Amino acid sequence: MVHTPKGLFWIQDAYTTASNYPIASPYKAEGFNYIRNAVKIVVDAYNGNVSYYEADPRDPIINAYRKMYPGMFKPISEMPAFLKQHIRYPRDIFTIQMSIYAT
Repeated sequence: MVHTPKGLFWIQDAYTTASNYPIASPYKAEGFNYIRNAVKIVVDAYNGNVSYYEADPRDPIINAYRKMYPGMFKPISEMPAFLKQHIRYPRDIFTIQMSIYAT
């Protein structure tokens, strides 16, 4: 949750995953072999407006979604600066990476 003079916002990480991504090893028993933090979802707590910011334009899965839903995903460069300063590296991705590198 981010409280600013412009309002109260929630920033949620959204992941793209795949179970059959080429040349990728499966991750434990989770059922996927590919995961990327491709989207940041911002919810305005006061009016309920939701914005989707594409955090990784190289992700092939989010590129497919962008083609299916034109205009839904905004480039991360369009995210207001007062929100950008609150973006953090996702704990879920960090945990997965550390469990892979720990073996």
